[in-house]
Amino acid sequence: ATQLGEWARDAEYALRDAIRLDPGFARAHAALAQIYLTFHETPRSYSRAAGVPFEEAQRKAEAAIERALALESGQADALLARALLASSRGAFAAAQADLEQVLARQPNHSQALTLLGRIQTAQLHPREALATFEGAMSLDPLNPALNVQRAMLLAQFGEFDTAREGLLRLVDLGIATPSIYQA
Repeated sequence: ATQLGEWARDAEYALRDAIRLDPGFARAHAALAQIYLTFHETPRSYSRAAGVPFEEAQRKAEAAIERALALESGQADALLARALLASSRGAFAAAQADLEQVLARQPNHSQALTLLGRIQTAQLHPREALATFEGAMSLDPLNPALNVQRAMLLAQFGEFDTAREGLLRLVDLGIATPSIYQA
């Protein structure tokens, strides 16, 4: 297993311990779902990192999401996880509905804005996506993946200098070496 896989497993075990100590801890159930989905977002990511099949990770995430929402209806992290799961399956309308619920309660939720921008990009709404990414950037300006996604859209609109400047700022700050693979 990779170091990332070890981290994912450690996080999973810690969240399972928290749930064992307090089975009604909705946010821990939601965080567990996010761990499954973050490292299982694509068939290869979690399988390589932690050795768990993608389909199993999705089943575990669904169960954790259902439990979190049963404990606390409208729990933002659970809705975000459900949106991530839906978007990974191409169910963009369902994902967008969940994200809109999150953003109605927490308009400055950078993760929800970032995922919404990805969905808008996938639905071929690049201008909307760029505006959404700009909003997320105002909250999380040093997020490498967000910067790369924004730069790709700027380049698509012919704004190459602006795209390059944003990526070089990350490199200058030593945050990361931006790559399209991070997006």
